[in-house]
Amino acid sequence: LGSRSTPSRSGGGASHTLLEIAESPELARGAQSCPTEITALLGSGDSAEIEDARRVCTIEFPKPTPSVGTQLWSLLTSSQFNVLLVFVPLSVFLWLGEFSAGAVFSSAFLSLIPLAHMLGVFTEDLALRSSDATGALLNASFGNATEMIISIFALKSKMYIVIKNSLIGSVLGNMMLVLGTAMVAGGLRWEQASFQSKEALVSRFKSEVVRVYISVLMLAMMGFVIITAYSDVPGVTAELTLRASRLLSVLMCGGYMLYLWFQLFTHRELFNSDLEEEEEPLYSAWLATACLGLTTVLIAMESEFLVDTLQPAAEQWGLSQAFISVILLPIVGNAAEHATAIVMAFKDKMDIAMGVAVGSSIQISLFVMPLMVLVSWAMGLGLDLEFSVFAVVVLFSSVLILGSIVVHGVCHWLAGALLLLAYLMVCVVYLYTPDSASTAAVPPHKGGRG
Repeated sequence: LGSRSTPSRSGGGASHTLLEIAESPELARGAQSCPTEITALLGSGDSAEIEDARRVCTIEFPKPTPSVGTQLWSLLTSSQFNVLLVFVPLSVFLWLGEFSAGAVFSSAFLSLIPLAHMLGVFTEDLALRSSDATGALLNASFGNATEMIISIFALKSKMYIVIKNSLIGSVLGNMMLVLGTAMVAGGLRWEQASFQSKEALVSRFKSEVVRVYISVLMLAMMGFVIITAYSDVPGVTAELTLRASRLLSVLMCGGYMLYLWFQLFTHRELFNSDLEEEEEPLYSAWLATACLGLTTVLIAMESEFLVDTLQPAAEQWGLSQAFISVILLPIVGNAAEHATAIVMAFKDKMDIAMGVAVGSSIQISLFVMPLMVLVSWAMGLGLDLEFSVFAVVVLFSSVLILGSIVVHGVCHWLAGALLLLAYLMVCVVYLYTPDSASTAAVPPHKGGRG
């Protein structure tokens, strides 16, 4: 051992020399899992050999598991979003006190932002402990759980328009607002270093991955386009549209599973970023599981407040439900993605920023929306995949402009600004879209067009 370094333990804890280990019973007990040659040396009692090894060998022990209080404090101070957790008890107080719908809606809306962020943190923490398949299942189940929970409560109230509009808004927000902001932030950040390298003026990502993203998004758009067009074919009834939507939803969910298999197994190396760092769980397994369950319950409670007060709040503020559900509600679910994408862009990790923003849009359009149709079917309700022509045009146009900007695998701040301008155009149009425009052409027995 005199000329060899001891293999260090993973975990990044304190380092100890062999002599310190030999003189400390507690450290010696911990060394039982060290390499055989080291434990044999410790057992030999040869002080000269140990002294010689002391100069060249260290053993790094893993960090001790933090206490529950330490982990919770670390969680609460890990994000600025957590300041908004004060609105969780406030929303309960306002709801029980029967305050105005606008006050309840606002407090529930703000409380869902940190809760959605925490849900993502605990989901990712548990996914890191799992196999790829289990981790993918966790991310597919909880990745957009906030949107799904809000949609389920809206489904119970048969607010089909709100469901479709909020999911449309989530897709648009991720593709244009989140990704556009990340591109602008990253582009301006790295432009400051342009004197060092011409490459600093642009951010690069894998064009092969981008083409996969665009292809999958186009498949989802195709599902919405053909069912909307099909519903206007002479002789097609609402019942036929609903049946076709349900079968189409099964196919779309299957397509999402194929996409996950492609991403995580057969072509995993294509999606791995060269700059991606190895992550370790931050919380104990039981704490992450318990907090995941508690956060889900709180999101369900706040979602009920949100859905129940949406219509009266819209009337109180003089805004249409279309604007609130397409533009405002998606902010709740997209806040965490927004922050993550900007941070990654600032670190010039546009592959990761792209995966966060566009990956979420894929999950919502190809999995969450069809899943809501299947949940509606199981509940004996009539949600379908039929959207208004206006909504389909907006969705399809957003995918086209996204593809035209990112397909070459290079982006800069102007590309992000164009996406943001496109999103502002959508905001302006929905600001002046009356609720009657979404429902006037839809018979009462139909699912309703978004």
